[in-house]
This record gives sequence, structure tokens and C-alpha cells, in this order.
Amino acid sequence: MPSSNQKQGKRDGGNATGTSSSRVVEQSLAQQPAVDLDTAQVDVADAAEVAWMQSMVQQEVAKLKGMGQKVLPLKVKNTLASRSSGKLVHRVEVASNFDFGKVQSLLLSDVHSMPDSKDAKLVFVVCLTGGPLPVLVPYLFHSSGVQDNDLKEWLFVTNNGKTFRHSIKGGLAPV
Repeated sequence: MPSSNQKQGKRDGGNATGTSSSRVVEQSLAQQPAVDLDTAQVDVADAAEVAWMQSMVQQEVAKLKGMGQKVLPLKVKNTLASRSSGKLVHRVEVASNFDFGKVQSLLLSDVHSMPDSKDAKLVFVVCLTGGPLPVLVPYLFHSSGVQDNDLKEWLFVTNNGKTFRHSIKGGLAPV
């Protein structure tokens, strides 16, 4: 599980339906309130970053298994960070139809910095549903050019186009 620096949050708000295209998701955010499309940043990861993230996921799953905790890791298709009413919202599109509406709270791991990279970072978002198996969502992002990134606001998009907004009370110190 995440370290003692983890922060926990509860689901805030409902879910909205849409498609998995970022334009429609941005419009969905605009209804929750408005997204400043001028500040939207698509986080494009290169092959080395994706390989590092996958390796880190395998290590985290093995570490947790060694501690007697199983998790369900989800694959991430893409990410987007954008401002909504002054808050930085982290949009994560997952390769799954997992129902994020069942999530009761989120935990964040410590932030991991990619070796030999000045701004590639990884955090694990652990989704607790009240069931026996937490869901592990890796979130790879770039810290350069992003201010006040406290990782509090999340929007998860599934394969079937459903979106789920969650907030974490407290968050992390800006990264």
C-alpha cells in the first residue's frame, strides 16, 4: 500500500457519460465547471517513460504481494491535465470498463521521479471500493510548466466512455 505520506480522499460528485475522446471529456468537465482549454496539457510519454512506468507497476504489485496484499493494476491509455475553476484536474483514460463509481476513497503513493529525467514523475492512485481487491492506477506526468500540482482532483475515463470525478482532501505538497 502507499507509504505513510499517502493522502486519502472520498468520492466527490457524480459521474457523467461521454465518449473517450478528449474533446468530449473536456466538454464534460466544462459542465462540472468550465475547463480552461488554453491550459490543457496532454502528457505525452515516450517509449522509455512507458517502459519505466510498466516496470514500476510490476515492482509495486510484487512488493504489495510480498506484504500479503493483492491489487488489480489497470493499464492507462493516456492522461491530460487541465485547469477547471482554478483547480488542476488530472484526467486518466484507462483500458478498462472498471466502474469508478464504486470507489469510496483514493490513496496516493509517494511521487517517484524517473531516473535520468528532469520532470517525468509517477504516482500510484489506489482506488478503494470496500471490496477485497484495491485497484492500482499508475499516473505518469511531467512536472515542468505545471504550478500547484497537488494531485487532488481526478477524472477517470473508462473504455465504455463513462467519466467519474473524484477529489482527494489534503492532497500532496505541490510537485
